[in-house]
Amino acid sequence: AGKLARKSLLDRLDEVTRAGDAGLSANEALRYVRQAAEALDFLNAQRHRYGDQVYAIQHRNVRPVNMLLYGDEVRLGNFSFAKAIQGEGVSIPQGVK
Repeated sequence: AGKLARKSLLDRLDEVTRAGDAGLSANEALRYVRQAAEALDFLNAQRHRYGDQVYAIQHRNVRPVNMLLYGDEVRLGNFSFAKAIQGEGVSIPQGVK
């Protein structure tokens, strides 16, 4: 069983701005962005098996409210818009240019 997140990145941003800071420190922001990028790289790789097929997963809803904080770690949440992609093609959601 996984641990429950105590807050999202959006909650953390609200927390620091309420405390009078302009935003996250550069080190904290870079740590979270790096971890989110690593998670997205993992999802986007053609490595996820379902039966005899291999897929990549596009999250398609990455934003601060869906980046969940577990101590100093970020994990992606809310996969309601996620899409499994088969093959080398990349699809771009409607409305994104």
